[in-house]
Amino acid sequence: MERIEGIVSSVRDSFSPADVCLVKMLGCTQEQEQIRFEKSGGELLYQLKEKLSDETHFLIFDFVNHNSFDARLEIHFYSEKGTESSQFTIVLAILPDFETPVVVPFSYLDGQSMNGVQRPGILCTAIDGTRMAQQDIKYIGIAMSPCHVKPLLEIKNVRIENTDAAVQYDFSLEDLIDEFGQRKGRDWPGKTHDLTELSNYLNKELETAKTALSQVKDSYLGTGVVKFSATGYFHLENGKLITPDGKEFFSFGCAVVIPRITGPLGAEKEHDYLRANLQKVWEDKAYENWATLTKHRLLKWGMNTVAAWSDLEFAKKSKITLYYFS
Repeated sequence: MERIEGIVSSVRDSFSPADVCLVKMLGCTQEQEQIRFEKSGGELLYQLKEKLSDETHFLIFDFVNHNSFDARLEIHFYSEKGTESSQFTIVLAILPDFETPVVVPFSYLDGQSMNGVQRPGILCTAIDGTRMAQQDIKYIGIAMSPCHVKPLLEIKNVRIENTDAAVQYDFSLEDLIDEFGQRKGRDWPGKTHDLTELSNYLNKELETAKTALSQVKDSYLGTGVVKFSATGYFHLENGKLITPDGKEFFSFGCAVVIPRITGPLGAEKEHDYLRANLQKVWEDKAYENWATLTKHRLLKWGMNTVAAWSDLEFAKKSKITLYYFS
């Protein structure tokens, strides 16, 4: 594999040549300081000049997502066996519009975690692959996943570092998010612009939910008519799960049905915008009305079960079956 000369200078010239060098571009082209990826996705492939030592702990690069949507970036790690298939992959969802330092600890390669540490500008980090020693890394790929458009990205200053102490985050989440937890500086259908709009929307949804739920007669949300024993308990009969009132029960639902969405807001700060928005409108009725809305939506979507990490009180009050496991 030969090093490609004269392309993507913003990537090639910014790292230490003792660490990594760009050797191939797949499914992408240079546009001034940015890189245009194909709809089918693409990859920048880097070769390590030498084996990593135990003192090298981080892959770091600076990234700008020049699109109106979050970028799904994949970091592929390849051994000397070649670059046909990566042995380890780390997937990042990165916000648009501002420069984001991407910090990838090599400790992730031990395969003991499914999710990475949250960092500013990165919505989530997913970890997948077969455990890999960092000394076995020969190539590193920075790839853009398939997309509905040809995304424009900026990837620069790719480097291997012993520490991430020098990484600087030059933005504040308070500057990006409005009082309702939405992105500032952009508009879209359904965006909430003020408290009156939020109140009108939630109260209209609540009235719709109450009307719909008043028509629901089946307490256990079973299937069909009563054909089995009504024991007052969920039970098995002829190999089928039966509701307490004697109907067949086919479980269909979702997990993490909870009245909160907590996320980071700046350094060592968290905020629950869902709870805060509900309380702005309904005050001490926030939980009760959330439960009514949520039950209506679940039934509207054809669901009759809530599962792992769901709110127990919601399951009790709504009489929607909670699937519990330990």
